[in-house]
Amino acid sequence: MVFWQVRNATMTIVVTARFMKNAGRRKESFMRENVLRRMEQEVKGYREYLVSGELAAAQIVEEAYQLVVKQGLYCVFANHDCSRLSAEEWGWLNQQEHITDYLYSLWMGNDTDLTEEFAEIIHNELNHDMEVHRNE
Repeated sequence: MVFWQVRNATMTIVVTARFMKNAGRRKESFMRENVLRRMEQEVKGYREYLVSGELAAAQIVEEAYQLVVKQGLYCVFANHDCSRLSAEEWGWLNQQEHITDYLYSLWMGNDTDLTEEFAEIIHNELNHDMEVHRNE
């Protein structure tokens, strides 16, 4: 009798743990989709503002980098494996009033210099292109 009680309790714990894990995944998925939807709307709205005719050409040039970074941030979150973000992190992003502004400020506030990575990528692409065209 004790064996069956322990077995039933163990099964209950396992089923409950699986249910909670699945619920957590659904919540994380919902948060991710909500964050991505909001980011897409924010980037689209910012682009529309830039091309609305309200700004002078010089202002648009000044704002162009911000648009490119925000589009890049959206692309990273929408198209790359962001599975290392926890449900808590997705929730934190979702709490931000303007997600892309928040992420842009984080990007601009860091001291990372990607010049070496950029140079390496361009160098590799240049060599690849030269190799392809040499063989034509």
